Amino acid sequence: MTRRAARVDACHAEIREALRKCGYVVLDTFRAGFGVPDMFVLSKSKRWVAFEVKSPGGVLTDDEAELFDKVQPGPLYTVTSVEQALELMNFYDGKE
Repeated sequence: MTRRAARVDACHAEIREALRKCGYVVLDTFRAGFGVPDMFVLSKSKRWVAFEVKSPGGVLTDDEAELFDKVQPGPLYTVTSVEQALELMNFYDGKE
């Protein structure tokens, strides 16, 4: 895996702030590189969920795709909207 310059997707801050506003602990790791997901979110049931944030139509880098392959099936998702992120967190909170 290689270290690439971190670029933040346009919806990243919106998703992070919406999750925090809903009471979630969010570890913002988008600068880490090496395929590390953009953020880790602690569900209310105390389970960590990893999100790779992409703008609609965005694709995973080679490093991100390699990591996804290694950890699936795991709580690692590509999200493109606040609604999608909250829906996933509701699932992990047992609300669906």
